[in-house]
Amino acid sequence: MTSHASEKTQPQTGFTLVELIVVILLLSILSAVAVSRFTSKQSFEVFALQELVVSVVRQVQVNRMQSNVDIDAVNNDNFVLAVASDCLGSVAACKDYQLDPNAPARSDRVTPPEYQFSIVGGDTSVSFDLLGNPLMTTLPVEILVTSSVSSEAGKVCINSQGHVTATTGACL
Repeated sequence: MTSHASEKTQPQTGFTLVELIVVILLLSILSAVAVSRFTSKQSFEVFALQELVVSVVRQVQVNRMQSNVDIDAVNNDNFVLAVASDCLGSVAACKDYQLDPNAPARSDRVTPPEYQFSIVGGDTSVSFDLLGNPLMTTLPVEILVTSSVSSEAGKVCINSQGHVTATTGACL
């Protein structure tokens, strides 16, 4: 009499095909995200710099709105946005930087060494009224942020009502 009950069956170990496919999919998604993070470092830098430019523009704009002085006042350098190739910030902050590039950092200025700034149309400064609206003949104001080491670029827009946004597309 053969006893099949006495033979112990070994439980099968291993992974099912579905489990293997899920793990492979997860690893491929994870590696795609990791590769994109390492290869597009520049685009992240441009995005971060755009946000910093927006912050500086808003600071100069708010300083002007809180000033309650005439736009033609003699000492309004803190209320006008200067846009030079190597400095973006209040006129006073950029003058300080041009006099001494090693001067202490200011919150109303941004001076990254590998990037340049310019305004579409060739202007070098933006004045605001007491409501924060730009006093420019060409609106919206488009500030370009370009890299000297790559083709990465960004744009900051100031519309006619003074709203400041970072974008990669057209300013509206």
